[in-house]
This record gives sequence, C-alpha cells and structure tokens, in this order.
Amino acid sequence: MKHLRLLAFASMVGVVCLPGRALGQSSTTGAIAGTARDATGAVLPGVTVEAASPALIEKVRVAVTDSQGNYKIIDLRPGTYSVTFTLPGFSTFAREGILLSSGFTATANAEMAVGSLEETVTVSGASPVVDVQNVTKQVVLTREVQDSLPAGKDIPGLIALTLGMSAPGGTASQDVGGTQGINWTPINIHGSRTGDSLYLHDGTSLRSMNFGAGSGRKVFSNPAAVEETSIVTGANSAESESLGVMINIVPKDGGNTFAAYFNANWTNGDLQGENLTPELEARGITAPPKVLANYDVAGGFGGPILKDKLWFRTGHYTMRARTSAPGRFHNSTIGTFVYTPDFSRPGFQESYVHDPFSLRLTWQAAEKHKLTFYHTDQSNCYCRLGAAAGAPDATGNVRLNPARLTQVTWTYPATNRLLFSATEGYMLVNQWTQGIEELSLANIPLFELTTSFPYNSSFGSPLGVASIGIDIFEIIDHQKVTMAYVTGSHAFKVGVDHQRYIQTLTRLPETSPPPFTYFLFNGVPIQLQQFLVPLSSEARVKPNLGLYAQDQWSMRRLTLNLGLRFDYLAGYTPDGYNEQGRFGPALAHARVDEAPKWTDLSPRIGAAYDLFGDGRTGVKASISRGVALEGTDTTLAQHPANRIQSSTTRTWVDANGNWTPDCDLRSITASGECGPMSNSRFGTAVITSRFADDVLRGFGVRGYTWQASAGFQHELRAGMSLNIDYFRTSHGNFRVTDNLLVTPADYDPFCIAAPRDTRLPDGGGYQICGLYDIKPARFGQSNNLIARQANYGDRSEVFNGVDVAVHARFGDGGFLRGGVSTGQTVIDNCTVIDSPQQSRFCKTTLPWSAQAQIKASAIYPLRWGVQLSTTYQNLAGIPLQANYVARNPEIAPSLGRNLAAGAAGTATVTLLEPNTMFEERLNQVDVRFTKIFRLGRTRLKGSFDIYNMLNASTVLGVNAAFGPQWLRPTRILDARLFKFGGQIDF
Repeated sequence: MKHLRLLAFASMVGVVCLPGRALGQSSTTGAIAGTARDATGAVLPGVTVEAASPALIEKVRVAVTDSQGNYKIIDLRPGTYSVTFTLPGFSTFAREGILLSSGFTATANAEMAVGSLEETVTVSGASPVVDVQNVTKQVVLTREVQDSLPAGKDIPGLIALTLGMSAPGGTASQDVGGTQGINWTPINIHGSRTGDSLYLHDGTSLRSMNFGAGSGRKVFSNPAAVEETSIVTGANSAESESLGVMINIVPKDGGNTFAAYFNANWTNGDLQGENLTPELEARGITAPPKVLANYDVAGGFGGPILKDKLWFRTGHYTMRARTSAPGRFHNSTIGTFVYTPDFSRPGFQESYVHDPFSLRLTWQAAEKHKLTFYHTDQSNCYCRLGAAAGAPDATGNVRLNPARLTQVTWTYPATNRLLFSATEGYMLVNQWTQGIEELSLANIPLFELTTSFPYNSSFGSPLGVASIGIDIFEIIDHQKVTMAYVTGSHAFKVGVDHQRYIQTLTRLPETSPPPFTYFLFNGVPIQLQQFLVPLSSEARVKPNLGLYAQDQWSMRRLTLNLGLRFDYLAGYTPDGYNEQGRFGPALAHARVDEAPKWTDLSPRIGAAYDLFGDGRTGVKASISRGVALEGTDTTLAQHPANRIQSSTTRTWVDANGNWTPDCDLRSITASGECGPMSNSRFGTAVITSRFADDVLRGFGVRGYTWQASAGFQHELRAGMSLNIDYFRTSHGNFRVTDNLLVTPADYDPFCIAAPRDTRLPDGGGYQICGLYDIKPARFGQSNNLIARQANYGDRSEVFNGVDVAVHARFGDGGFLRGGVSTGQTVIDNCTVIDSPQQSRFCKTTLPWSAQAQIKASAIYPLRWGVQLSTTYQNLAGIPLQANYVARNPEIAPSLGRNLAAGAAGTATVTLLEPNTMFEERLNQVDVRFTKIFRLGRTRLKGSFDIYNMLNASTVLGVNAAFGPQWLRPTRILDARLFKFGGQIDF
C-alpha cells in the first residue's frame, strides 16, 4: 500500500508541474466557457470574466482569457448564471440567463466594442442547449422537471424518462405511478452491463458490495434534498471506473433566502381501474394487480445561518408502495406439504423508505475555502421479494436498518486557474432478512417443478431472493481528491479515487429454516437439495484505487477530450472460524490475500467539433475503455468457507409417503430412498473450486468494456436541439468454469421429442437433439477451475445501436424530450468447455425490434396557471422461454441407459431458441394536470395524475416452466390509476 500512496503523490506533483492545461465540468458541476473577441473578430487575451449566480455561496467565480482569447470557469453549481466580460479600453459585455446543469459546458462568447468601462452591453437570450466541447452523453433532470412529470421518483421512473435505458427482461419491472416503489432494478443502456451501473450522491458511490458490482442500492435519494439528477448514458469521462449508466444525485444547497419545499402524492385501490381481459382470463389470470397502499411525502427547509457564510438545507422523506401479486395467495395450510390458496388473502410486494432527517451544510470557511457536509440515516425495506414467482411464504423481507451516509467535501480555488477538491463519503448499512409473519423456521422449502412454484419457506429456494437468517454488515468508505488547472484553451484535471469495502455475512442455524429444498413433480417428491449451515464469511476490498488524468484542449473549433485512467483493486479475506453444521465440518481458515489483485490502464479519447463556429452545431466521436465494476464476489469466492461446495442435489423417491427422506443424507452414494449426491465432495473441507492465477492476478485480466460512439447535435431553434448518436459496445475477459475431472468425451448424447402444443413452433412434436448427460462413472465428481475464456477459445458480446432524440425548453416552464432508440446485440459463445450441450443455442441475437423503444415526455403550460404534462413509452415485449422437465423414461430410450442421477432423475430442456418469441409490445401513456397558485413568494401546486391512461394490460412476466401453467402471466401492467398530489414551496 505504501508504494501506491507514493504513486498517487507523484502523480499529483507531476500535474502541478505541467504547463497551462485544465478540465471542464464533472458529473456534479457544470462549466461556462467561450471566447472573447473585438468587433473585428480578433481574439482578446486578458479579459476578466466573472460568472455570478445565487447558487454560489461565494457569489462570483472569476477567470481570465488566455492568449487565444479563451476562458473556462469550472466547478459551477447548477443554477442560472450571468457572465460579465471586462477589459480596459472596452465596454463591459454581459450575458444573462444562462441555465447551467451538471455535466454541461455552456458556451458564452463575447464581442467587445471599444469604449469606456462605464458602458455595458447586456445580451439576454435563450440559454445554450448544445455542448460543443464535451463528448459525454447525458440526460439531466432538474427537481422541477421531475416534480412536474408523471413518473415515479426511483429508478423505474428514471428509466421511463431516459431514452435507451432499460432493465434486464425489458418491461418486467415496468412502473405505473410509483407502484414498483424501490427495488433492486439493475439498469443498462447501449449494450452496457447492468453490473457496471453506478449510483452516486454528489460523486460518492452508493453501490452495495454484496450485489456483485454496481446494481444494488441500500441508501436512497431524498426528493426534498435533490437539486437535479444527472444520468450519464455514454462516453464516460476518466473519472468513472466503468462505462455503464452513471446516475448522480446533485443535492440542494441552502441559500441567502429562506426556502421551503413540501410535496405529497397519494392513491389507493379505490382509485384504480380494471384491465382484466378475456384473453388474460383464458391464460389463467383471475385478478389483476391491485394497489394496496401507495404514498410518498417529502419536505425540506433551507436558508442562511450566516449570510454568505453558512447555509443549511434539510430533507424529510417517507414512501410506501404495496401492490398485490396477481394469482398469488397466502397458503392456508402453511407448514404442511400441500399448498392451499386462501383466496381472501392475496399475496403482495412492498417497499418503503423512511428518511426522517437529512442535513446538508454549506460553509464558506474562508475567502477561498468551502466545505459541504451531508448526512442521512434511513430505515428501508425491500419486502416480499419474489412475490410474483411463488407463494407469499416463499418470499423474503430484506430490511436495511440503519442505512447511513455521511459526506464531507472541501473545495479550494487557489487561483482563478488552479482548483483543489477533496471528498470523503462513508456509508454504513446493516441488512437482515426475515420471512413473513406466519413463517415457522421449521418449515421446509418446497418447489413444484411442473409450475416453477415455490412455497412453504424461502430458504434456499431457486428464486435467488435473500435467504432467511442472513445478516450482512457493510462499510463503504470512499475518498476522492482532484486538482484542476484551467487556462481557457486547455482544461486539465488529475484525480485520485479510493474506495474501501468491508462486508461481513453471518448465517446461523438458530435463525434459519432447515437446510433443505424438496423438489416435487405433480406434488410428488423426486429430488432434494442440501445446504451447508452455518456459513459465515468476511471479505474486504482495499484498495479499489483509481488514478486519472484528463485534458480538454480547445483548438479553434475543435476540442479534444483526452483521458487516461489507472485502476488497481485488491481484496482479501481475514482469518476466522465457522462452527460445525449439520452437514459441514468446523472450519478454521487463515487470511487469504491477493483475492484478487488487478491493475488496468484505460484510455478515454474523444473529439468535439463546433461545425459552424457559433456553438449551435456539434459533431462528436469517442472511444473508451472501462473496467467491470467489482464488489466482493471474487473476494468472497476465495474465502475457504465459500470454496467448499456448499450445496448438492440427489434424487429421492418417497416410497412410504412420509415426506421424510429415509436415507443417510451424509452418504455420498445412494442410500435408502435417496440417490447419490451430484457433488461427491459436498460438506467436506476439500476445496473443489478455485480460480486460475491469471484470473486473480495480473495486468489487464479484469473484465472490461470498449465503447465507441459518434454523434451529431444541432440547435434547431432557440431552446431546441436534435441529437443523433451511434454506439458500439463490446465486452472482454470472460470467465469459464472448467471441471478438471471431466471432458466432453465423458458425456453421452440423447434426444427427446418436444411436447405437442400449438404454442410451440410447428405445434411441437419436433425432435430436440444436442442434449447430453454425464456418464455414471463421472457423476458427482467436481474439481472446478475458474479460468479465462481466452485460454479455451473465442467469445464475444457486441452491441450496435442508434439514438435519435429531440430536447426543447420553451415558454414559462415548457419542456419536451423524446426520441427513438434501437440496437442489436450478438453473443457468440460456442467454445465447449465440459458438456457438448453448451453448443446448443451458443450464438444468440437480441434483434433490433427487441431493443427498439420510443419514449417522450413533455410539460406544456396552459392559461390560468394550468399545466399539462405527459410521458409516453413504447417498449418491446418480454422474451418467452419454455423450460421442460424431462424424466428418465423419456430420455433412457435415446440415451441407452438411465440418467446418471438414477431412474428418478430429470433433465431440464429448453424448448425455444432464445429471443425468437416475445410478448406484445407495451404502450403506456401517463398524464398529469397541474394547477398553480401564486401568493407572493409562495407557490402552491395541486396535481391530478392518470397513469396508464389507455388502460393497457400488457403481460410483464410469465411462467417459463413448460407444463399446465406455461405462459400463464405472473405479472401484468397495473391498471389505469388515478393519483392526487400537492406541492408548496417558497
């Protein structure tokens, strides 16, 4: 670690010694730049440029034009600015009404005439809408816009408002008026990985470690404390570790005037319509989803403690969203081996956020020293996870209490060219899980294979939801230090980005259900799965270090964006001890270092060209490399407790019908009613899974992404721009798992006949070959090596896509944003590692139509303080699957023997080629009517919303298990919903 500190210090010293270069805006601030000329068009060096705004506690930021007549003022808070140009012998020139958002560089040029300083030429006009210097693609949503549009306040709402953005599975998490509340929703755009998405609060990471990468959040934004939301959608700068979607929350500051904000929205099931159709009833839906509770209340207050010295801003927020799960009912015979639906008690999903008090302080400690402080302490819940997939007794409640974030930032403009900044962010979260109220820890999880339906308990179920009895404690410590040197023609910035993760996971038998899952076929046990309990572990990532430098170099109309980032990540697991469990031995384990130890170097290169030199038309191109975000997955996998095979399956024939496996569950071989273990080393201290050294350690071995983009941005008229962008995204450094004890020759082929069904291609009945079963002599043998795909053969994943969008501001608060996005993703993974069955469907294409989307949002001010706003979404339907559980009698004639698992064994067969069948496209229209009343400085707004105005009933989820409930909808779009809201601010 010592040599890394020296490297960081040397990098900072090296930058100080560099000649005049500088950098523009960041994801949390904006910049104003331009050129000063005289009446003949000659450039004017030495012009003093002042940017003033109520958003600045220091009131004014100053720059001086360089030898090329260029200037740039960086690190400006979002707000409305005036820019003044002064030079002895020339009249003062002023530009007013420049609306600046984070991540945007506004062009403000000056044409100065010879005259006295007392003469001032003031120009007022539309604020710039084209950024002719930056190549980063982004969307910025102000608090005013978000409050005015009919869209949810969390990630599903941002997806609705951001062209090209989606969640895995497309519309599977579609929101109607906030019915989805908060959720795990991962996001991607332009072929990016969901795990590479970043959630930031004023530049501090909010991502959770135990979700693998960037997808999980446990501390949430408080709408009352948000100034705007910046969403980077492509061509990320060198400040970003990855190239995924980056969402940054820019918090509100106080001000020299006291201001207050209050917003509330409410609806319930009485304000919801009915969208059940005969077609849906024919597919098995008996009731649509129903809103059971839905409200959010946010308030805040801010102002001066000491004018121009110390500002404060508070935020207070609570929200709850509870929606029924159609076709899912509580089990009236819970604790038995039979599921009996109680139709009077429908299942539901629920989430809530409770942020009673957040505080932000802004302190101008000295003329050039500014400090900001932010703290929030929340209590949140992802409740009833998995509600759409099974019975309520198979769901889990993930409670996050406490969920704390503390953040301190220092900025120091040493001169009008040199700026220093440092941030410390500290997040602490305790996550613990529990089952529903009537769940007994004695209940055994049950899973019906013919319908993919879990019930009776959630522990170990194939849903992937958090298991009951797990406690996770997390600390995320994030520091950022930057230095920028600004001259005007050049913009150079260097930074250090350091993160430290600590995660402790504890699972204890006294808080967990039995370590089994019983698998049923038409209600009859045929298989069981065993788990190791207890299983506790700790992982630490220290450091996750990034060093970067980037220069924004303007040469006449051309601006180069040049960046280079160095990433270093190291993880380790401390020593510890696991108690003996029912199936596993006691285990003492020593510290494991370099798990992993990665270094990477990633260039970010782009160019922006002001086509006509008037700041109204920009042509842009970029090529960037970014690393895959990493949480604690790889580190935890090196923990000795996790390297032991912690689960195994075996066939089970309940011959006496007592629902108890009458066999020796510790026996590796067949015993009594049970077949042999599928993993012969289950429960032993023998390590059966390890990483290859060139996966864990080295330069350039971490997963990565390359993205190239090209775009055109043009101001169609004042306040309106057209954007056309192309993206090509590819990924590399894939991993494979190779069982060293088997080869492709250890598998025997077989075929089956697809079931007859008119919904299958050609009505079914076709032969399905390319299926394989391991030879009985090799069954249960496992010695897995996690290795680099490149050592075995080629693999690729490439996206090509185009966005066409229009953005406009007009009138008194008018707003329009909309466009079309589409693309194609091709995945080629045809290298056989162990089973030759991997060749089946090894090359897949997600077609253009499946990624085509149309999105639009608008705010239109009418007369008498009435405002109409709307959002529209046209999205592809979800892809369909058909997973068929074939039993031994169907397979044995072709295989020439029984399955290796035994005569009671099964094999799951995919009947449909991926991405060839889809549900119908979704069309969703949401509308809001707002009436505004003004009483002096006070503004009152009353709103009436209609969500899903067309009352669409698009299918958002289906049962993929081929059987009696195949394609039965598990979720449909929520019916038309009316919602009332109110807002007061002054």
